[in-house]
Amino acid sequence: MRQQKYDEAEFFGTKTIDLDPNGSENHAIVATIMQNIGKFEEAIALLKQAMRLDPYYPHWYLSRLGMCYQMVDRYEESAAAFEELSKRYREREATAPLDRLYLYLYLASTYSMMGRLEEARDFVSKALEFNPKMTAELWRQRFQYKDPKHTERIIDALRRAGLPD
Repeated sequence: MRQQKYDEAEFFGTKTIDLDPNGSENHAIVATIMQNIGKFEEAIALLKQAMRLDPYYPHWYLSRLGMCYQMVDRYEESAAAFEELSKRYREREATAPLDRLYLYLYLASTYSMMGRLEEARDFVSKALEFNPKMTAELWRQRFQYKDPKHTERIIDALRRAGLPD
């Protein structure tokens, strides 16, 4: 996927599920591939399956789920996934600052897309406390969407929330 060979990533990813249909991580990794291809509903289904297969799933499943919900305009579910992630971070005092930075930017983009700009701006402010040098351009580099319009949608939401260029 990092080489932008999305079709090959999808083919080999789905093969891992065929080989190990009970592997939670396989489902989650294929969900990440589907998310980046733009097949968000498929990614959501795969992530939910991954969570059923492993009820003690890693926290990154929630961030991916929140991102996918965001892209299909299911903002309340997106916010709920990110809030659950935030709760997990609060319960685990040793959360890395980078994880919190990402969480705040995910929440900011979701709330911005919902039109709740005051809350979105609060999350951008919290993110900038962790990394005052964070910009929209730096955040853009994290994404690997096949269609750049998905990345632009997130970046535009963050700009509306006050993330500097």
